[in-house]
Amino acid sequence: MLKGYYSNLEIAKIVHQCKSIDELKKAGHALVTLHEDYEILDIRFFELLAHKRIRIIIDA
Repeated sequence: MLKGYYSNLEIAKIVHQCKSIDELKKAGHALVTLHEDYEILDIRFFELLAHKRIRIIIDA
């Protein structure tokens, strides 16, 4: 269930749980939608972690 605010630690947990690039895309779209509605998320932090996670997924 989505909520209106996610800390950077919670965003990191969401990214870490993603096992595929498609899951990362879905999480990213959900968080961007929340950001547009509430403007209280650190989207750059998500992007940074997502790029690192993509490298891990590709190398696996």
